[in-house]
This record gives sequence, structure tokens and C-alpha cells, in this order.
Amino acid sequence: MDENDIRSQQEKHGEEVREIIASKSRFRELVTRAGGYIARYRPRLGTNLTHSLSTVLRLGNAYLRGEYRDVSKSTLSLLAFGLLYFVSPIDLIPDFLIPIGFVDDAFVLGWVVQRLSGELIRFRSWERAGACRALLPSMDFDRIESVLLIAGWFSETTDYAEHVALVKTIYRNADVSLFRWKSNGFWESALRQADGEAPVALLKKLDLSNRERTVLIGHSLGGRIVVRTLAQWNRAAGPHVEHLRVDDVQVDTVQADDVRAPSILQYRVAHTLLMGAAIDCDDAAIAPACTAVRDVILNFHNKADGVLRYLYKPYQGKNSLGATGLSEAVAEGCPVVPPNWHDLIVSGNEEHVLGLIENAAALGSLFKSKAPFKMLRANPDLLKSLGNMHRHQFLNYIQFYKDLVSSDK
Repeated sequence: MDENDIRSQQEKHGEEVREIIASKSRFRELVTRAGGYIARYRPRLGTNLTHSLSTVLRLGNAYLRGEYRDVSKSTLSLLAFGLLYFVSPIDLIPDFLIPIGFVDDAFVLGWVVQRLSGELIRFRSWERAGACRALLPSMDFDRIESVLLIAGWFSETTDYAEHVALVKTIYRNADVSLFRWKSNGFWESALRQADGEAPVALLKKLDLSNRERTVLIGHSLGGRIVVRTLAQWNRAAGPHVEHLRVDDVQVDTVQADDVRAPSILQYRVAHTLLMGAAIDCDDAAIAPACTAVRDVILNFHNKADGVLRYLYKPYQGKNSLGATGLSEAVAEGCPVVPPNWHDLIVSGNEEHVLGLIENAAALGSLFKSKAPFKMLRANPDLLKSLGNMHRHQFLNYIQFYKDLVSSDK
């Protein structure tokens, strides 16, 4: 069976598919029946395809309940065709010819999933945003007056106008700006900057008088800079407390120049967002960083983040906050989760597999090319596509945050 056979079957079942998506009762019956088949044939479908098909069924049910409407007619048609072919008693190869009778069903379902992968990733993001929304603590967005975006590796000359505009829709009364640092260099150089000069420069940029109305949003190595900056808070809260050490977590007042200095807790930022943060889960700066945040630190972690999954962990030898939630890391011996720390999962292994499926053609053409760098220069959209596949792009995280806090639920 090949793609031409599938398209022929689409044409053959075209009228029936149109009737099904026009009738909620028939569509619901098809989804329910397909759910039973998927449960029955789970061992033969395989783990990845079963997970993807389960997402297809949830998408169909969410659409039928009126909860999720961001579905095109073409998506519904493709979804209905795949499920209809799966439950049809008459295939190109009848199912009673086990095991070969199931081959065409699995091939058609895989073909459908491949073409729906982008839609399934978007739907899965919607699902996760809904689940995370129930865990999101209350935050006063209108009170915020300043938001600083700290991007990651190779961000020194990148245009982040779209990112700034999107964040501005969340913090409507805030001045949203980008903090630039010397990020354009080899990994070792960027890492030294993130652990050294960049946090010092960020501290200098912060307005002491307005810190409790300030939000820091750090992506990738930018998240590492944010943690380092907050961990140095005790030394940077002002000249009267600059002698305090990073490890001094419990600080009420200090004596300096015969003047009773105010509590260091008065100098905390409002809240902090870490998005795909490239910093070890057991980093010693995490706990003291949390004491410099008035409300919460939100850690957006993402198992589908290929940059952290395939580059950071092998190179650094540890899981990062951006790939693993701190709550999960605690089970592996990391420090206890601070009380104002919240883990929010953006994507999981399922979305990672869907991303690989979605970009299979782009990956194949890239690796088969004799001149991959020349190909990338000639096709800049390919690089963006691969970046989206790995879900590491800053904009992906910000969009998830936007969906999470959107009043249109």
C-alpha cells in the first residue's frame, strides 16, 4: 500500500466523511467506536502511534463538546477519514488475515497522524495549558510596570520585536524590554558569560525602587542568568547589605553604618518566569534565588525541547530545569522544592515524537544533502521549522504562557 492508494480511499469515502462531520451524532459514534478499536489493538499499534491516536480521539471529543474549536474543516475531514478506515470492516487487506490484515490500517493511521501532527501539537499545548491553569497561582498582571526578557545563546543581535509585543499583551501596563548580553560565541564562552558578567550587568540594570513591580523572563541560558542574578540578590540589594553571602537565605535586617537597614525581603521582584532554562536541576543558586522573588517562580519545562535534551544534557552531564521539573528532579536527589516554586510542563515525550513526525521530510532532506549548511542558507525557513520541531524557541514558550493566562478560556 502506498500514498496513492490512501488518496484513492479518501476519494472513495469522501461523501461518507462529509456526512459524518456534518452530523455530531455520527461523528461522536465514529470517535467512540474508534476508541474501542484502539484499545483493542493497542499492542499491534505500538506505543507512539497509540499515544498519537489517543490525542486524535481527545481532539475529536473536545471538538464535539464545544471546548476546542480551533479545528479546520480539512482537519476534521482527515481525522474522520482515518478513523472511518480504521473501523471499516472492508479494507484493502481484510483484518481477518492476521497479521498482514492490519498492515494497511496502521499505514493509513500513521499517514493521517503525520499530516495532523502540527494540529495535534497545538491541541496538546491547549490541553496542557488547561491543566496548568488550575495550578497557576494568582498574579496581578496590571500592577507590573517593568518586564525584562533575557534570551539565550546567540541572541545578541536577534530581533525580538514579536516576543516583546506578545508579552505586552499580558502585562498591559508594563514597559517590556530586552536585556542584551554577550551571547554570540562558542558554548563555553556563552556559559562563562551567563555565569559571570551577564548576571552582574543585569543587576545593574534593575531599578531598585521598582523591583516589586518588575518581572524577569529568562529563556534557555537567559534563564540561567536570571537564577544567577536572583541568587546574588543579597549582595546587590544595596550598599547596606552588600556584605551578605549568596548562601544567606534567612535574612531579616542587617546593621550598616549605624543605620538599621530594611528587610532584604523588601527588595524582591514580583515574579519570575524560567522558560526552557539551561541550568542544572541541582544548582546551588536555585534556593537563594527563590528568596528574591515576592510571589512565584514559574518553571516552564519541556521534554520535547531537543536543544536541552540532545545538547545540554550530554554536554553538561545533568538534567536541566528546562527539560525536567524541579519536583521530578527532587526524586533523583536534588534539593527540596522551595514553597514559591511552580513547575509547569509545556510539552512531553508525545509532542517530541509528533515533532519528529511533522519535520521528518525536512530532517531527511537536510541530512541527505551533501551541503547542509548551504541548504540552510538557501532555505532559512527550514531552520525555523527544525527549531519549532525541538520546541526550544523562546516564542513557543511565551505563546504557551499567553494561552495559559488568557482570559478567553
